[in-house]
Amino acid sequence: MSDSTGDATYEIKVADGGYIDGLTVTGDDGTSADYTFRYENEAELEASRIAAHAAAESANAAKAAIEANEKAREDAEETRAAKEAQRQSGFSASKKACDEQTALAKSATDQARQSKAAADEAAARANAAAAAAKPYYIQQAEPERAKRVDGMLWVKVNESKKSVDALARWDAGKTGNAIFPGEQTVPGNRTVVDIPGAWTLFDDHRIA
Repeated sequence: MSDSTGDATYEIKVADGGYIDGLTVTGDDGTSADYTFRYENEAELEASRIAAHAAAESANAAKAAIEANEKAREDAEETRAAKEAQRQSGFSASKKACDEQTALAKSATDQARQSKAAADEAAARANAAAAAAKPYYIQQAEPERAKRVDGMLWVKVNESKKSVDALARWDAGKTGNAIFPGEQTVPGNRTVVDIPGAWTLFDDHRIA
């Protein structure tokens, strides 16, 4: 290091790891002055420092924005997951209710079918019982052949006189007007084929 005149050279030693950022010079009159070392490109270095600081702030702002966006995305995902869970829960509840209603409807349908089958069976039994019973007819005209049952009663009435002419019982074991053709039987023009059976009249109005 040289002085301002270039006439003197000074040696300055710095410990390892130390540095010199300036000098304090004491003059002959005892006054001192501080001198700070500056780089030749001090302005460029300061501009670079300022630019680096601005870049760091921009990076921090960008990082904060990214973190905010990520937080918003996570919140949106949590909201979506919650809504999806709620939708799934509602769908499951609706499906369960629908399945229960379907099962109830099927059960009601099965019960209705069983009830109908039981009613049909009861009706068939009633019809069979009615057919097996010995019916009676209160009328003036002779009951139809298809309705005649052995032992049935026909109350023969006179509608105009409002009276009973006779009581008749159908005896299916009698021949009646039935025709049993033989080798020499030749039906005539007035021959009427009839079923076996005949009426047994009870027309004596006397009271024993």
